[in-house]
Amino acid sequence: MRQFDEFPETSVCPVCGTNDDKPCVLIPIDYTQKDGICEARPVHVACIDADNMRFNDDVGVVYIAANHTAPDTGQKGDGDE
Repeated sequence: MRQFDEFPETSVCPVCGTNDDKPCVLIPIDYTQKDGICEARPVHVACIDADNMRFNDDVGVVYIAANHTAPDTGQKGDGDE
């Protein structure tokens, strides 16, 4: 996975909810691939760690628990209630 030294100015990390200018990676967005190209969201490298990661055995998915208030709904992420 390619790492970028700067975080895009117009994006917000979906894990921490900030726009801090720190190294990031692009994470592909499900169901957006077409002709070998897909949309992606930048995520801070520091936000991708074992403390934030979870595994859902029911659906077989590894995911990262977001620890911020969602900007579009004002609701907290799972586990933050």
